[in-house]
Amino acid sequence: MTQKYTFSDGKSKVILSFLLQPIVNTILKTINAYECLSQIENITANKHYDKSTFFDNLDKNILKDIIIKQIIEINGNTNLIRSKKISINIPASLLLDIEYLNKIVTLSSFILAIEVTNMDINHDSFNILKKHMKHILKTSSTEFWLDDFSSNRYDIEIVRAFPWNIIKLDKSIFNSHDYFHENINICKEIQKTKHFELIVEGVENKEKQKLANKYSTFSQGYLYGRPKKTSHYLNLIASA
Repeated sequence: MTQKYTFSDGKSKVILSFLLQPIVNTILKTINAYECLSQIENITANKHYDKSTFFDNLDKNILKDIIIKQIIEINGNTNLIRSKKISINIPASLLLDIEYLNKIVTLSSFILAIEVTNMDINHDSFNILKKHMKHILKTSSTEFWLDDFSSNRYDIEIVRAFPWNIIKLDKSIFNSHDYFHENINICKEIQKTKHFELIVEGVENKEKQKLANKYSTFSQGYLYGRPKKTSHYLNLIASA
């Protein structure tokens, strides 16, 4: 397993590495899932690229290929993926392609969590996305997670409209006490009529951990582990 992926878009050459970050069950004190992340190791180009927005502007076909490579990489780690969910970041627009969606679901030999990182579709496409999600939920063990939810980023109807298994609360909710509770209360109100779990992102210290644990069983952040290469977590499992 190379854990690296190189591609060219005709204008630049990019080297990526695939990393994992744990998502923990704070009650059982166990790793419940991993998020698979792509980290830019190097860009060779004639112009400056903003790494923070690089993937947002990437050609869709290249992005599709990166996701396939991530799945293949994870499939090779049977000791790691046994009974663990692995989330992979995918924009909503790629999920409108049912052939591609079926392909990545079928290819995954693990419990795939499709983490929707960007609702980059218009309202007219909502029913198509909802139909595709319901089909996959009915025919596989795949889950759908909404990434980085906060009331400043997403309309509440995005949470209500789709059959999410998990809503990941963005780390920005820790910006203030009032903002944290505003977002928690939004989700709790919707949970009265829709079932989904919460994951609190950005848990970086004991203070944030204590606050997050009051409202969510699952958390993610530097307190529990930074994104690291697959081999790091394989070594942890081997020494456990």
